[in-house]
Amino acid sequence: DYGVLFMDSSLRTRIVNQAFRDLWKISEEFTSTNPTMEEMMEHIRKTGLYDCAPVEMDRYINQRVEAVKKGAIPPMELRQSDGRVLQYQCVILPDNGRLLTYYDITSMKSTEEQLAEALEKVSNLANHDALTQLPNLRLARERLLSAISLSKRKGWMAAIMFIDLDGFKEVNDSHGHDIGDKVLKIVAERLTD
Repeated sequence: DYGVLFMDSSLRTRIVNQAFRDLWKISEEFTSTNPTMEEMMEHIRKTGLYDCAPVEMDRYINQRVEAVKKGAIPPMELRQSDGRVLQYQCVILPDNGRLLTYYDITSMKSTEEQLAEALEKVSNLANHDALTQLPNLRLARERLLSAISLSKRKGWMAAIMFIDLDGFKEVNDSHGHDIGDKVLKIVAERLTD
């Protein structure tokens, strides 16, 4: 549900819905007094929901009130101290009043963060060796082509180094793949240090 706050041209509350009161933990008794926006924000300050340092609170409230006075505010995100994320916006009404809407987008933001983490993991798996975490052939080829292109444009020299682990097959054959994997991890760590 959208939290809705209608204010007149002097930024005094006219109509507040229950969703708004729930989002901001405000009683119907308080909103029925038709507080100004500044009074409303001062009241909300007491709930501790503003994600703002106490020493910054006066400036924060003044900035928000001035922004609403100036007019329309495109959809923006607002974080609450309880971890919720709200999307809010302000619209100028024909009588020069204001309509502020608030919508809880916390679950959507959480999903976005999880998706970004998953994409990062997929990208890492697609471009790095699972055992050593070194760039795999695909990423190495991409970086090599990029280095060649850059060196041509800048007139630089480019080089490629090939490393062969002498006797590695014998380590695998005589000590097993687990030991071979440990050797590869140690070599990878030394190459990246």
